[in-house]
Amino acid sequence: MSRFAVLIGEINHGLADLDKITCQTQALLKKVEVTADDDYLGTIALNVHSFYSGAERIFRDIASSIDNALPEGADWHRRLLRQMAIAVPDIRPAVLSEASLKQLDELCRFRHVVRNVYAFELVPERVNDVATELPNCLLQLERDLRSFCEFLAALNGSLSGS
Repeated sequence: MSRFAVLIGEINHGLADLDKITCQTQALLKKVEVTADDDYLGTIALNVHSFYSGAERIFRDIASSIDNALPEGADWHRRLLRQMAIAVPDIRPAVLSEASLKQLDELCRFRHVVRNVYAFELVPERVNDVATELPNCLLQLERDLRSFCEFLAALNGSLSGS
């Protein structure tokens, strides 16, 4: 078995989960549009929270498997995100592009709000704006992670060939 096969499998599984949550969120946005029922907003916000948590799970897997360094402290979420956006010399290229970093940083901030306010305190326009951007975020994240998986596969090939 290749050295990075499990990590590549975990990344692909994580991306499939992010695709599902994105599709569910878009369906809920359509329901809000059709019904004008703001009762869906809490679920939409929770889905956005879940999307970010799923992406973060992938980043933790990469940080522990490849970097051998998981950030600690109160701001570990933000530090992990930044860690994924930098190249680690002699170890790996940046996992995330600047575009993904910007989008995911926004989702990280939104997730913090979701975790710390009551659902009835959520601002409908903000929930809608963040949720509407989820497909674009997923598309960019998929590009970045597929490229990273190609790096891992190539690295595995060079390791097994030596």
